[in-house]
Formats: sequence, C-alpha cells, structure tokens
Amino acid sequence: MPASRSHANRTNNETADREHVFTRVYDAPLEMVFDVWTNPVHVPHWVGGDGFTTTVHEMDVKPGGVWRFTMHAPDGKDYHNKAVYLEVDKPHRLVYKHIPEPGIESVAAEVSVSYEDDGGKTRVTVRILYPTVEQKEWMSKNRGADQAPKQSLDRVAAQLAKLQADRELVFHRVFDAPAALVFAVWTNPAHLAQWWGPYGFTTTVKEMDVRPGGTWRLTMHGPDGRDYHNRIIFLEVDKPRRLVYKHEPEPGSEPVNFEVTVTFDSDGPRTRLTMRMLFDSAKDRAYLVNTYHADEGGRQTLARLAAHLAGMADANKHIVFKRVIDAPRDLVFAAWTDPKHLAEWWGPEGFTNPVCEVDARSGGRILIQMRSPEGFEYPMHGSFTEIVEPERIVFLSGVDRPESGLQFEIRNTVTLVEAGPRRTELTLEVE
Repeated sequence: MPASRSHANRTNNETADREHVFTRVYDAPLEMVFDVWTNPVHVPHWVGGDGFTTTVHEMDVKPGGVWRFTMHAPDGKDYHNKAVYLEVDKPHRLVYKHIPEPGIESVAAEVSVSYEDDGGKTRVTVRILYPTVEQKEWMSKNRGADQAPKQSLDRVAAQLAKLQADRELVFHRVFDAPAALVFAVWTNPAHLAQWWGPYGFTTTVKEMDVRPGGTWRLTMHGPDGRDYHNRIIFLEVDKPRRLVYKHEPEPGSEPVNFEVTVTFDSDGPRTRLTMRMLFDSAKDRAYLVNTYHADEGGRQTLARLAAHLAGMADANKHIVFKRVIDAPRDLVFAAWTDPKHLAEWWGPEGFTNPVCEVDARSGGRILIQMRSPEGFEYPMHGSFTEIVEPERIVFLSGVDRPESGLQFEIRNTVTLVEAGPRRTELTLEVE
C-alpha cells in the first residue's frame, strides 16, 4: 500500500531533523561555480571554516571516484577526510558520501549540492544528511557542522570574486529606454550596425540568427582601416531578459575565446544592463585588455548604444534638413512620389528597394521593403496626409513590429521652392 500522508510527512520531518541545509546565491555563472567546487586547483582555497587550510590528495569527480583531503586547523591539528562520489551531473548536481578516515573521530554523512541558474547568478543549496539526529547534534557540538559550512560558502564567494577579477570583464549601464527596446536594438542588425564597437569603428553585420545555436557574423572596421572578423554562436536567448553567446575566432583573427552574458533588467521605463565577458583564462583576458583595450572598448560600445537609443527617442522631435538640388521642381516632386524614381534612391547608401508601392494622393498608402547589402530586409509603411503638386508633400512613415519591440511613426513634410532656373530648394521637416 502507498504510504499515508501522515507517514510521508513524518518521514520528511525525520529527514529534516537529521539534515543541515545551507543556501547561497553567487554572482557568477553556473559553470564557474561548479568548477570551483570540483577543481582541485580551487578547492583548497575554500574548503573548511575560517582559519583552516586544505591539502587535496586525490579528487576523481565521477560516480565511484574518491576525494581525499586534509584540513589543517588553526591550532595545528589535521583532519583527514575521504568522500566517495555517488552522483555527478555537471554543472547541476553533486552527491557524495563522507566516510570517516581511521583514527579520526567523525560521522558518516551524505552531501548533496545543487546548482541552479538564477538570472545569470547561481543558487547553491547544500544538504548534509546524517544517519541519526544524535550524530547530527554531535557534529554540530564538536565539529561546528552548523557553522563551518556557512564559512566555507563565504570562502567560495571570495574565490569566485578572485577568479572573476582574473578572467572576467564586467560592464554596467542604465539606459533611458524599456528593456524590450534595448533588447531589440541589440538583436536587430539594422540598429546594431549603427552603434556596435568603440568610438571610430563601423560595423558590417553579415549574418545574425538570434536563437540558441544560431550564428552571428560581423566585421568591425577600425579607424586605421583594419578589419576585425567575428563569429559568434548564441547559447541562450530569453527575450527580452537575457542573451548568452560565445565568441569563436575566425581564421586569421586573434585566437581568443570568450563567453558573453548580457542581462536586461527592467526598471520601469529604464533598463539596467549588465554585460559579462568570461575568458578561458586570465592570460586571454589580459591579452585583449593590454593589446586592444577591451575594457575601455566595452564602455565606449555601451556609450554608443546609449547615444543611439537617445537618437531614437529624439525621432519624435522636430528636425529640419535643407538642400538645393540642380533639377526643376516638377522633377524633384516626381522623384518623391513616383515609385519607379523613389525606388532608385530611398534608404541608406548601398540599399535597394525590391518593393516600392506608392499611392501619391491624400490618404494613399506607402509600402517600401528595403534590402541591405547583406541581404536583410526592413519594411517601412506609411501614408500620405497632404499632397500639393508640385510644392508640398506630407506623409507618415514608420515601423510597427511589436514582436521585436520596434514601434514608431514619423511625420515628414517636404516643401519644394523654385530657387532659380532648373534649381529647387528642398526642405524636409521630420517630427
């Protein structure tokens, strides 16, 4: 028969009576925390309570593998330890059994450690289960088993901080824009190309498939004319909260790998962004910082993103452009209203317009599908609100893509004035 509810509750309570549970959240990625827990290079820096040092003699992290270590107390006494791994699920879970060594007064216990992602941080839960309540109480009284693990978890935090200082670059910035928009600007190649990279750089996005396993390829053009080719693989895409991607060197580029985690934390109408670059080694981090000033480059890149977002916010403000064109007014008017002419010049340099549909009358619709040199397409829709041939054109243009966080509409007023024989003064007001 299945156990009754009261029996199940009693069993759980009995387990709780025999167990110590400790929880800690670390500001470090899951894989790094697991590595600190299982790498004999790191373990001696944190195992044991305050004042202890540790020597690892053996550490074979696999089911059935043995972990032997000696903890050296501040009073000079040595405590020899042996554990056998029962379960290893990298980087999510460890289970091992602590077995007292001969001559050491201690108690056998089973330890389970779970590692859970918590928005880019890692939540660790340690459960130490003793055979009896009395043995748990003895370990608390004689070995500090209720306090020493807390101190060890604090020492883990210190070791992670040291590692991150050696292997990580971290950037923070608050943007006056909602998280959905900041995320969209980070993942839309039309926008990203306008702000990516340090001051003086331009960027060509060749491919950007924003999904787990998708590829992002771009070339950054330095002020000195040098090109920097980048190939990136998306690992996690949690729109609009989190991106994780890994840089993999292109042939002929610098042989440095690193993983980037970007979090977009919503703060009402603002976004608190954190970008973490985690390198394979401290040497790789130092190389990019010393050779390419990657620390300053990251700050400048986020500053350019802030400026781009501010420019988007300013799109609703009044901007005026003036130009004198060496062409008669009727021809200039036709260039703005005849789709066969408009398709030849609309959009940034290098763009084409495979779709250009224009109904040049009050209330008439506009649909233009722009295509970048890399093959990406950007639809623009609008409508005419006023047509006075050949002197005035008023139309609305915009983007309505709520799935990407991009929604805006601009009012455009084109005024054409004769400025002499076969010359036209054009005024474009945008608001």
